[in-house]
Amino acid sequence: MGKVRPPPDRPAAKVAIPVGPKRRAPAIKPASGVRAVKGRRDLRAELAAAQAKAADEAAERARVVELLYEISTASGGVLDVAKLADLTVHGAHRLVGGDEALLRWWDPERKLLRLLGTTYSPDWDNHLDVEPLETIVGRAFLTGKPVVENDYQQWRSSAGALQNENVTAYVAVPLLVAERPVGGLAVSSNGDRRFSEADAQILGLLGAQIGAAIEAARLSSDLADSLSLLEQAQAVGAIGTFVAWLTPEKAGLDEWSDQVLEIFGYTRETYDGTNAAFWRRVHPDDIDWVRKAQADAHETGTLYDITHRIVRPDGEVRWIHERAAAQMDASGKPLRFLGVTHDITDQEVASRALRESAEQFTGAFEGSGIGMALIDPEGNYVRVNEALCAMLGYPSEELLGKPASDFMYVPDFVASQHAFGELMAARGPNVVVEGRYRHRDGRLIWGRLHGSAIRADNGTVRFFVSQVEDISEGVAAVSALTASEARNAAVISSSLDAMVVMDADTIVTEFNPAAERMFGRDKAEVIGRVLSETLVPERFREGHLAGVRRNLAAGAKTLSRRVEVVALGAGGREFPIELSLSRLETDGEPFFAASIRDLSDRDRLSESKEMLAKVVAAAPVILFACDGDGTVTLAEGRALGLLGVGGALTVGSNVFEWHRSPVPRPMRQSHRKVASGAS
Repeated sequence: MGKVRPPPDRPAAKVAIPVGPKRRAPAIKPASGVRAVKGRRDLRAELAAAQAKAADEAAERARVVELLYEISTASGGVLDVAKLADLTVHGAHRLVGGDEALLRWWDPERKLLRLLGTTYSPDWDNHLDVEPLETIVGRAFLTGKPVVENDYQQWRSSAGALQNENVTAYVAVPLLVAERPVGGLAVSSNGDRRFSEADAQILGLLGAQIGAAIEAARLSSDLADSLSLLEQAQAVGAIGTFVAWLTPEKAGLDEWSDQVLEIFGYTRETYDGTNAAFWRRVHPDDIDWVRKAQADAHETGTLYDITHRIVRPDGEVRWIHERAAAQMDASGKPLRFLGVTHDITDQEVASRALRESAEQFTGAFEGSGIGMALIDPEGNYVRVNEALCAMLGYPSEELLGKPASDFMYVPDFVASQHAFGELMAARGPNVVVEGRYRHRDGRLIWGRLHGSAIRADNGTVRFFVSQVEDISEGVAAVSALTASEARNAAVISSSLDAMVVMDADTIVTEFNPAAERMFGRDKAEVIGRVLSETLVPERFREGHLAGVRRNLAAGAKTLSRRVEVVALGAGGREFPIELSLSRLETDGEPFFAASIRDLSDRDRLSESKEMLAKVVAAAPVILFACDGDGTVTLAEGRALGLLGVGGALTVGSNVFEWHRSPVPRPMRQSHRKVASGAS
């Protein structure tokens, strides 16, 4: 920036600063006497006044020049826009006078004049950003010429400008850089002060002096901001720039940004600017093809674009992507590489992990023993594995692109539509449902479907993963088991003998109608309760439990025995039973089944027989029985002794041989006829 200062050997009055219209000295006419004397006095007075005015003008010019020089000196080398703006508005106020000064700068992106500096008090509404047509400064900016307005309020009313009630007059000049308006500088008056064209010219001198300096500072600030943003962006993105010279005279002058130094593990102190610094870091296994890529770019002038590894001083291996263009001289010889280096280690690790994950998924998908498929959000197969093809009997090309529902027995899956909708909307968990699928030959196959969703980052479904397990054999087995259990239940329910089943914890699980009648208890009273607490007399309970424990501890797979014990019926009634006990297992879990007969009637019959025998033995009768051949099967009664035949008429003897006289033939025939059951 040039500094306005008069040369020391030239008077300040030579500075061309107009201060008002020139006045011509009046002609001196000859006179005599008193009149002549008076004329000389008037002339001397006018000359003195002219000399005083000239002196004032010279002093003013000197003041202006001195202030301009002071401002020029103070602003020299300053790149702070705010500081330069502050120097300018205070300098304008000192140069022109008035009450306040302000400086605005054009913002081409927003199409507004921004306030850069002002001497107004902080509470004054100085409108940080204004439209050019709203202010005197804007008028000067738009026209590129000074503006003097000594009736501001009238101009404001007619122009619809901003309301500044205290301002009476304004002088404003445009700020030009290479004859291009870039802003405006203005001084205002709040009182009787009025401005002249001379004030505008003085203010214009300051504007011409300071405008280029502010523009340079602003551009420098913008450049510094841009560089700072670039450095931040490079640091965030792990990207740096470099210049690699390819000519011998530039050896050792390579330039790396701070981020490139960081990537390669150098500092400003350890980096020597040579091409060798780069090769010291290249991974040994990658050197040959990095050299080849550089050579190809040299020879063909194409981009150098490569991904390779480097080894940092601490031994850490990093992946980088380099992209550079070769600059050639007039003869086509490469001069230097201009390029960028991007640390892509994280991306490479993630990419490799993704590839490995994809390979693992592909291996698991294709090698799975159950049917797997990827289904798009519209419900069509986009990928199927061999197991699913084999299960359905179709080749993959006949499944791909087809709706999955075409191969499902839809009625089996209607109940699961809500669950699938919840999965689609990311509100529900994975779906597990059993249903039938249509085989190519027309038969229905039972399958267990496991459905899950693969989602994009925004949560929308990209694919559904369908895993279908063929459970036809299992369903058939369950059906057979269910039928078997139903048959068993029917057998147990219809059995005339009482049937009781208990598990390893002696909990009753089955209690048939015959048992209900025998024990006088309803099934609901017994099922789920410990058997010994309901069906065994208290004095035998511990022995019962000990016997079960011994059996379980012995691990006997089977048990079949018949015992006679005492049971407990309703109301505390005890009665004898014959217990046929079996130990069985289902899926490795033992349980016990008992068939029970009530021995109460047998014991009563035995007692009756004993009583009858005693009565017969005491009575004077003979009670005997024989079979069809006359063999005695029963011989009782006191009369046997009275008749003296007790020794002959015994069980096993023949009644006809015992008879003392021959038995008539008709009697024998009648006896045999009765014995044979004939009438």
